[in-house]
Amino acid sequence: MRTPSTAVLAVFAVLGAAGCGHDWTVLRASGPPSALRGARTFAVASDFSGVHVEGEGAAGERTPEENVHDAMLAGLRAESPGRALPAAEAGTGPDVVLVAVKYVHIDPGVITPFAGKRDARVTARVRFIRGGHDLDEIELTVASRAHVDLDPTDAGGHGTKNGRLRLCGRQLGWRIARFLTGATK
Repeated sequence: MRTPSTAVLAVFAVLGAAGCGHDWTVLRASGPPSALRGARTFAVASDFSGVHVEGEGAAGERTPEENVHDAMLAGLRAESPGRALPAAEAGTGPDVVLVAVKYVHIDPGVITPFAGKRDARVTARVRFIRGGHDLDEIELTVASRAHVDLDPTDAGGHGTKNGRLRLCGRQLGWRIARFLTGATK
């Protein structure tokens, strides 16, 4: 005989399993096994052409693109299964994988006393190219919560537009690194 607690537990187990998976959508796969297997040098290039950026920055501020790109590269370098370098520094060769990040949408979010808050979001498509051949392609969307309780004048905090964008960029880099870690094994 089943007890109500067993049925409830089974429902939560099914719902929990449905939420498992990756933080990206695979648009093109070269494997299994992945053609990225064994790669250890990654040249990172960002493409902002055609990106839709919400809102406008103040004069003298770093652009949303600069904030996201620099933080993405830092996050990728921190977690990469190999060396991640800007494309200009990595050079070319049969062992170098180009990580081509095409930004689709950047929303720095907003926190206002009257209009409420909107989380920052960044969507990008990432192509992995080796020897001139597109191997894999993924799409990622990352978000940084807009916290109304943080001091909006804190330039390093998540209460600022730049802080939220840096956090989104780091998350993007970490997730690209997680994809590479799985694909290069």
